[in-house]
Amino acid sequence: MPPDALPFPSLVAASRDDPFVEIGRAESFARAWGSRFSDLGRIGHINVESGHGPWADGLDLLDDLLGRAACSQAVGFGAGISRSRSQLRTGAS
Repeated sequence: MPPDALPFPSLVAASRDDPFVEIGRAESFARAWGSRFSDLGRIGHINVESGHGPWADGLDLLDDLLGRAACSQAVGFGAGISRSRSQLRTGAS
């Protein structure tokens, strides 16, 4: 993992009982990268195999990230993510 601050707004969302990354390590990544950190509680590993389907809370986190990206004038970064977000909401690939 890169140890330096990222040159764009970012978010690290982590679960307290993820078997792959301990919450403290995820929080350390967020600090090193200058990212916002979101503790999601005990929801396991964040993927479909863990039982997560469409994830409204994840889209809310993405909305927040997009708002911060727009405030940072990261237009190219935000535009690409907006298309992905739109595809997630409609189920398009």
